[in-house]
Amino acid sequence: MPIKLAFALAWATLICGCAVEQREHAQAALPAVDLPNYMGEWHQIAHIPNWFQASCVSGAKATYRLLRSGEVEVRNECQTKSGLDSVV
Repeated sequence: MPIKLAFALAWATLICGCAVEQREHAQAALPAVDLPNYMGEWHQIAHIPNWFQASCVSGAKATYRLLRSGEVEVRNECQTKSGLDSVV
């Protein structure tokens, strides 16, 4: 590789690396969440792949249920290639 090209690539990499935006303030958590409003069945329309969805091909949904202890139970479901439901 010619020296000028290598130098240009190194310089471009350095410039691009320095151009990364940094946030000054961390995002704050919500002060409260209306859990009863969040409960129920939610159907997925888009996703970032998760380990528990590796075999899913369609019909992904999550069901949220508020327990007496105040904890939230989450049930993730989807259909696999074989047509069977996968539940986590």
